[in-house]
Amino acid sequence: MTLTAEQARNKDLSDHIRHLPDPDRLKIVLLDDDSAAKTLRDELGESGIAIQVFAEPVRAVAAAAHGAASLFILSCHLDPRDLQVVTEAIRHQLGVPVALACDRWDADLVGPAILAGARPILTLPYSSEDLIAAIDTLPTRARPAPSLCAGDLVLNLAAHDVSVADQHVDLSPTEFNALHLLLIITDTTVARSAFASALWPNRVPPSTAITSVTRRLRRKLTAAGLPAALRTVRSLGYRLDSAGCARGAPSKDVTRSSTSSTILATS
Repeated sequence: MTLTAEQARNKDLSDHIRHLPDPDRLKIVLLDDDSAAKTLRDELGESGIAIQVFAEPVRAVAAAAHGAASLFILSCHLDPRDLQVVTEAIRHQLGVPVALACDRWDADLVGPAILAGARPILTLPYSSEDLIAAIDTLPTRARPAPSLCAGDLVLNLAAHDVSVADQHVDLSPTEFNALHLLLIITDTTVARSAFASALWPNRVPPSTAITSVTRRLRRKLTAAGLPAALRTVRSLGYRLDSAGCARGAPSKDVTRSSTSSTILATS
């Protein structure tokens, strides 16, 4: 039987996927707001490779943190600050390989992300063949650190435990997830809307939900000796301040918004 060009391409694609190590266990997170990203997701989804596509950096980071991602893909069209912050969080905090997709080379744009560990091995527009070839050349996911630390604050992922200077801090699952996300991207301001969509990805929470969670989390961190750890950035959102994670740091609840602040959010 003679195959059409499309059938032949699909057969080659399936053959390549079958030769990948553990193709059924591949979980890819793609951060891009272009419709071509969703087309790639749908095409490879039919072949058994799971791709989650996000337009918001915070949701993408949360998905990689909670879903044991095999590969994280970044589009070079993102804000350069987001490229660097997300790469550092994914590569160094989670141990997940980061691939950078580019359609042009601009050292000022992609340089910081590459220095942070992203590998520019994908071209835009996306192609299933290029992605499979990239998967084949990427290193395996590194073993993530069992704990995330900032100053005296320690979040133990395996035990689902938080402590400050060896003092246990009792957090609810939502409070733990909120602290986990903020700790991955320490010193980065997260907009309220992005924070909400990361913590409640499948529904719209009540308008008071974020305020309630951050208020409880701040109260518990304060009781543990870290009154300056969780900052409210006026008119923007929240930030976990690494300097404030040391016991004895001066307390200041609200930080003025600043154009120089690093903000991880999209509209």
